[in-house]
Amino acid sequence: MDKRSVPLSTIAKRGLSKRCPRCGQGHLYEGFYSVHERCPECSYRYEAGSGDTWAFMYITTAALTGFIVIAMFLLHPSNTWLGLFLVILAAVTVIAGTLPIRKSIAIALEYIISTQFDHQHANEQVEQKQENPPQGEGK
Repeated sequence: MDKRSVPLSTIAKRGLSKRCPRCGQGHLYEGFYSVHERCPECSYRYEAGSGDTWAFMYITTAALTGFIVIAMFLLHPSNTWLGLFLVILAAVTVIAGTLPIRKSIAIALEYIISTQFDHQHANEQVEQKQENPPQGEGK
């Protein structure tokens, strides 16, 4: 199957379901947050470049933290210690609890970007060959 023939929406759904972005069959995780190196079904390497998903994880963690800070300012608990406890509990639950799904989405986005880049790179190479045919052919 041509990897570019898969619709972006399908790749996104595979990310949300914590499945391989290429085939949709293999599970991304061995446990709660331990990502397989490769898809058990199609052998796609999930994180070919070390740290490919760091930026997405950092940005989403910052966004979630921002929402929690906004909630802190909007909610006024009668007991300060209870409010502090609830904020810490919400932060740990929301940030740690969404790690696997956010990582899955990051891997799916990385797959989309890499396939688009590969496609553009291949098209540029074809255009260069058409514009500059190799010397010595046809003689």
